[in-house]
Amino acid sequence: MRRFQIDAPAAAIVALIGLSLLPVVETLADTIVIYGASGRVGGIIVDEALMRGHEVVGISRNPDGLENDHENFTALEGDVTVLESMLSVIEQADPDVVIFAVRAIGPENTPDVAVTSIAARTFLEAAAILGDDTPRVVQVSGGGTLWDKGVWLLQDPALVPGTARHANMFGHWQAIEAYRASQGVTWTVMTPPTGTMTPGERTGAYRLGLEHMLYDRNDSSAISTQDFAVAVIDEAETSVASGKRVTVGPIY
Repeated sequence: MRRFQIDAPAAAIVALIGLSLLPVVETLADTIVIYGASGRVGGIIVDEALMRGHEVVGISRNPDGLENDHENFTALEGDVTVLESMLSVIEQADPDVVIFAVRAIGPENTPDVAVTSIAARTFLEAAAILGDDTPRVVQVSGGGTLWDKGVWLLQDPALVPGTARHANMFGHWQAIEAYRASQGVTWTVMTPPTGTMTPGERTGAYRLGLEHMLYDRNDSSAISTQDFAVAVIDEAETSVASGKRVTVGPIY
């Protein structure tokens, strides 16, 4: 059984996350669309979803580059920044959940043109058209948007406007704020620790919090990308943290 822990400041979602501790959880996702399926994080999320038996549709502007021989994997052409393209993908794939595991910076190095920010806005525009047919959405965020031991990382003086790092982090923040301001959309934003998530062992164990970076008893915030993917697909299956930004970290 997968192991979860709830961080103390996250009491507001204990009742929700507690549902995922049951031996049997009703799965709310059969078909999952994943943008960023060939990426460092997205590819591992694809593997996790396929391992659990989901139909996975990977989206790329060049789907020929999405090489995956799994019988449950399909590649489709799509652009996360274009409304008409996203509507077409959703119509073709008919997903239960859309996952955004994307990050790219526009040439202007501003948050407004960061792919993370545009992806959220584009999805919300699509939702306004799709209405009740809108799938749920899970977006992977950046650890630089978290609080870390009493310090909000977005207030770091080294985060200089006009730089790629500033555009990336504030692009993630704009996406979070866009979802929070939305109505009628079932969304979750999931945030890994900053700088301490690398490919490694899949233990199936992780801890969930809200706005603060999580540390284990050895003062480490490290978690494997594989365990982060477990958390993302758990959320896709159960939607227990919908309407929230949650952070994923190591068990204590």
